[in-house]
Amino acid sequence: ASEQERRADALRRIEKEDCEVVSPRDGIRYQGDYIKELWDMVSDCPRFDVDATNEIFFRWKDHKKEDIMGFRNRTFRSVLTGQDAVNTHVWLDTMDDSLEAFLAPPASATPTTEDQSNRVERLR
Repeated sequence: ASEQERRADALRRIEKEDCEVVSPRDGIRYQGDYIKELWDMVSDCPRFDVDATNEIFFRWKDHKKEDIMGFRNRTFRSVLTGQDAVNTHVWLDTMDDSLEAFLAPPASATPTTEDQSNRVERLR
Protein backbone atom coordinates (compact mmCIF):
# COMPACT_ATOMS: atom_id res chain seq x y z
CA ALA A 1 0.00 0.00 0.00
CA SER A 2 1.14 3.50 -0.72
CA GLU A 3 1.93 6.00 1.99
CA GLN A 4 -1.28 7.87 1.14
CA GLU A 5 -3.33 4.66 1.51
CA ARG A 6 -1.66 3.85 4.84
CA ARG A 7 -2.36 7.35 6.16
CA ALA A 8 -6.00 7.13 5.04
CA ASP A 9 -6.33 3.74 6.76
CA ALA A 10 -4.81 5.11 9.98
CA LEU A 11 -7.20 8.11 9.94
CA ARG A 12 -10.16 5.78 9.30
CA ARG A 13 -9.14 3.63 12.26
CA ILE A 14 -8.70 6.63 14.55
CA GLU A 15 -12.11 7.96 13.56
CA LYS A 16 -13.72 4.55 14.07
CA GLU A 17 -12.10 4.17 17.49
CA ASP A 18 -13.16 7.69 18.52
CA CYS A 19 -16.76 7.05 17.45
CA GLU A 20 -17.25 3.44 18.52
CA VAL A 21 -15.11 2.91 21.61
CA VAL A 22 -16.93 4.36 24.60
CA SER A 23 -16.37 1.56 27.13
CA PRO A 24 -13.69 -1.00 27.97
CA ARG A 25 -15.80 -3.70 26.30
CA ASP A 26 -15.95 -1.64 23.12
CA GLY A 27 -12.15 -1.36 23.21
CA ILE A 28 -11.79 -5.12 23.56
CA ARG A 29 -14.18 -5.71 20.64
CA TYR A 30 -12.36 -3.08 18.56
CA GLN A 31 -9.05 -4.88 19.06
CA GLY A 32 -10.63 -8.26 18.30
CA ASP A 33 -12.11 -6.88 15.09
CA TYR A 34 -8.68 -5.56 14.13
CA ILE A 35 -7.20 -9.05 14.55
CA LYS A 36 -9.89 -10.40 12.24
CA GLU A 37 -9.03 -7.72 9.67
CA LEU A 38 -5.36 -8.67 9.83
CA TRP A 39 -6.28 -12.31 9.22
CA ASP A 40 -8.04 -11.27 6.02
CA MET A 41 -4.71 -9.84 4.81
CA VAL A 42 -2.58 -12.94 5.50
CA SER A 43 -3.15 -16.60 4.88
CA ASP A 44 -0.47 -18.31 6.96
CA CYS A 45 -1.35 -16.90 10.37
CA PRO A 46 -2.85 -19.37 12.88
CA ARG A 47 -6.46 -18.64 13.77
CA PHE A 48 -8.23 -18.79 17.11
CA ASP A 49 -11.68 -17.90 18.39
CA VAL A 50 -11.43 -14.12 18.77
CA ASP A 51 -15.00 -13.79 20.08
CA ALA A 52 -14.30 -16.36 22.82
CA THR A 53 -11.09 -14.49 23.63
CA ASN A 54 -13.08 -11.26 23.88
CA GLU A 55 -15.41 -12.98 26.35
CA ILE A 56 -12.43 -13.96 28.50
CA PHE A 57 -11.22 -10.36 28.49
CA PHE A 58 -14.72 -9.17 29.44
CA ARG A 59 -14.73 -11.53 32.44
CA TRP A 60 -11.17 -10.48 33.35
CA LYS A 61 -12.23 -6.84 33.28
CA ASP A 62 -15.27 -7.63 35.48
CA HIS A 63 -13.08 -9.56 37.93
CA LYS A 64 -10.68 -6.62 38.09
CA LYS A 65 -13.55 -4.23 38.83
CA GLU A 66 -14.96 -6.58 41.51
CA ASP A 67 -11.67 -7.23 43.31
CA ILE A 68 -8.58 -5.22 42.39
CA MET A 69 -6.46 -7.24 44.79
CA GLY A 70 -7.75 -10.67 43.78
CA PHE A 71 -8.45 -10.60 40.04
CA ARG A 72 -4.99 -12.00 39.24
CA ASN A 73 -5.91 -15.21 41.07
CA ARG A 74 -8.61 -16.05 38.53
CA THR A 75 -7.92 -18.54 35.77
CA PHE A 76 -9.53 -19.13 32.40
CA ARG A 77 -9.91 -21.87 29.81
CA SER A 78 -7.59 -21.65 26.82
CA VAL A 79 -9.34 -20.91 23.53
CA LEU A 80 -6.54 -22.82 21.79
CA THR A 81 -6.38 -26.02 23.85
CA GLY A 82 -9.66 -26.03 25.77
CA GLN A 83 -7.70 -26.69 28.96
CA ASP A 84 -8.39 -24.82 32.17
CA ALA A 85 -5.41 -22.88 33.47
CA VAL A 86 -4.02 -23.85 36.84
CA ASN A 87 -3.49 -21.20 39.48
CA THR A 88 0.00 -21.82 40.85
CA HIS A 89 0.10 -19.11 43.50
CA VAL A 90 -1.88 -16.36 45.18
CA TRP A 91 -0.75 -13.04 43.76
CA LEU A 92 -1.15 -11.18 47.04
CA ASP A 93 1.33 -13.59 48.64
CA THR A 94 3.95 -13.02 45.93
CA MET A 95 3.07 -9.57 44.54
CA ASP A 96 4.97 -10.62 41.43
CA ASP A 97 3.59 -10.45 37.87
CA SER A 98 6.86 -11.51 36.24
CA LEU A 99 7.12 -14.37 33.77
CA GLU A 100 9.40 -16.19 36.21
CA ALA A 101 6.75 -16.08 38.95
CA PHE A 102 4.08 -17.19 36.48
CA LEU A 103 6.16 -20.15 35.36
CA ALA A 104 7.27 -21.10 38.86
CA PRO A 105 5.75 -24.33 40.15
CA PRO A 106 3.48 -24.33 43.18
CA ALA A 107 5.46 -24.38 46.42
CA SER A 108 4.19 -27.90 47.13
CA ALA A 109 5.49 -29.31 43.84
CA THR A 110 9.04 -30.12 42.82
CA PRO A 111 9.00 -30.23 39.01
CA THR A 112 11.84 -31.51 36.94
CA THR A 113 13.79 -29.32 34.55
CA GLU A 114 11.94 -31.06 31.72
CA ASP A 115 8.57 -30.04 33.24
CA GLN A 116 9.67 -26.41 33.37
CA SER A 117 11.03 -26.49 29.80
CA ASN A 118 7.78 -27.97 28.49
CA ARG A 119 5.77 -25.27 30.25
CA VAL A 120 7.89 -22.51 28.73
CA GLU A 121 7.57 -24.08 25.26
CA ARG A 122 3.78 -24.23 25.55
CA LEU A 123 3.74 -20.47 26.19
CA ARG A 124 5.73 -19.65 23.06
